[in-house]
Amino acid sequence: MLKDLHIPKQPLRYYPRLDDIRHLYCAPGRRVPWLVCDMDDGVVRVEPSRAEAAAWCRTHCGEDRVRFEHGKGSTAYEYFFGPRGDETSFFILKADHAHQHGFNPQQRPLHPFSDDPHHKVDRPRSRQEEEAQ
Repeated sequence: MLKDLHIPKQPLRYYPRLDDIRHLYCAPGRRVPWLVCDMDDGVVRVEPSRAEAAAWCRTHCGEDRVRFEHGKGSTAYEYFFGPRGDETSFFILKADHAHQHGFNPQQRPLHPFSDDPHHKVDRPRSRQEEEAQ
């Protein structure tokens, strides 16, 4: 358990060790993949590169281009799609840095299949989600 110094009033949170994340997610050659994350849904998709993650977001949103991209360092980006006011946004993060932005990199993606990339699956609810209900 580690104390999150960015939000001091938060209770202690579990952050997986980077070695665990790399073991679970790394492709051959120890390349760390990129996660597509949503503030409400958590991890939505895992892709091998940032470009492929952005391309998945574009097709998922039905947009041919990114309206706005905001970098949050070299390992995290926020992408906006669609017209202003009716936009959709996703965070695209390296898996070994997702915990720094409040996402659980070990969470099962909502769209896990490479042969059907937009098929959504049910994900087991966490204990925290169950307690919030």
